[in-house]
Amino acid sequence: MTTRQTKITNYFSHDSNARNDAKLVNLRMKHGAAGYGVYFMILERMREEANYMSAKDYNMIAFDLRVDAALVKSVVEDFGLFVFTSSGEYFYSESFNSRMEVKDTSAAKRSAAGKKGMATRWSARQVETTADTEPAPVTDYTTDDEFYNRFFGADNSANIEVLLKNFGLKPNDKPLLKAVAKDVVAEWKLSKKTHPNYTDWSQHLISLMRIRCERTKNDEAGEPPAATDYQYSGGFGSKDV
Repeated sequence: MTTRQTKITNYFSHDSNARNDAKLVNLRMKHGAAGYGVYFMILERMREEANYMSAKDYNMIAFDLRVDAALVKSVVEDFGLFVFTSSGEYFYSESFNSRMEVKDTSAAKRSAAGKKGMATRWSARQVETTADTEPAPVTDYTTDDEFYNRFFGADNSANIEVLLKNFGLKPNDKPLLKAVAKDVVAEWKLSKKTHPNYTDWSQHLISLMRIRCERTKNDEAGEPPAATDYQYSGGFGSKDV
């Protein structure tokens, strides 16, 4: 037995000049509009079947369509509109099946394209989510070197001059400041110390350089360093500059 599809609404194409087909003209000549209507109602019933076939049960079909069983039998058997299976228990329409094959193929392609598009969007969303939740690893060595070059770059020369003044150093002491900074950066590399951004990196560097410069001056003057020398509160734009 055939199995009815569960879709609420199904459809199939219907040529606007179908009534002029030779087989349907013969049908209309014998049974008029009633026969024509029974033909398309049988197709509608087939559209609701999963395999687009109908059982050869004229009484049941006639009851469903509210017509005489003899009319149904004539429409199915007398005009070459339908073909019977080898067992003779079912019949179908070759032209109708051809139309449905085109429709089903098109629907399958749209479905496959939709699934592929959904998979692509889902993959992209996963990449975005991963990017949001898993920050890229920091390459400590490269970042330290880049920040060091930026800190002592030509664009930052005015800030370096102010920094030298705040540290009690002279303009020609810039090589000393760079050497102190290089020692600090070397220690960060060895300990794998990282900073979230350049601002934090530069503030931390300035704080440590200030401590070490003060320590050098105190050693030369024979005075111990003050407790405030070890506070990390400096940086460009703060009290150090």
